[in-house]
Amino acid sequence: MKRNLLPAALCLICALLLIGCGSTAPAAAPSPAVSASPVETEAPAPAASPAPAAETPEPSTEPEPSAEPAARLPDADLVRDTATAPSPSEALFELAKSYVDKPLSELQAEIGEPVSSSYVSSCLIPGGEDGELHYDGFTVYTVKSSDAETVQDVIAD
Repeated sequence: MKRNLLPAALCLICALLLIGCGSTAPAAAPSPAVSASPVETEAPAPAASPAPAAETPEPSTEPEPSAEPAARLPDADLVRDTATAPSPSEALFELAKSYVDKPLSELQAEIGEPVSSSYVSSCLIPGGEDGELHYDGFTVYTVKSSDAETVQDVIAD
C-alpha cells in the first residue's frame, strides 16, 4: 500500500508546482504575412510623333551619336527589395531570439536597454526573480539568480 502512495504523491506535488508556477507569458501572436507582389505603376504617355518632313534624307550607315549617355541599371545584388526587408524592430527581435540561454548583459550590449521592465519572485529558483523586459515590438523573459540573469524566451508583441 505504501508503494502505491509514493508515485501518487509525487504526481500530486508535480501538478501543484506546475499550477503554482503558471506562466504569465502572452501567447505569441502570428506575424503578418509580407506580400512580395510587385506594385503596378503607370507608364508615361508616349510623346506625340512629329509630322513627316517633305524630304526624307537617305539613311546613314553610321550610328548617330547619342546626346544622352545610356542609363546604367544598378546591379541586382545591390537593389534591396523593400517589401521583404525586415523592419528595425523585426531585426532586433530576430537578434534577441539568438540570445536565448545566454546572459542578458550580452543581449543588452547589442540592442540596448528595454523600454520598461518588471520582476517577480521566481518559482523555479529559490531567491531568484523572473523578469519581463519590454522592447519595441517584443518582450524578453529572463531568470535572475544571485550571480547572473539569463534570457529564457523572446516573444513578439
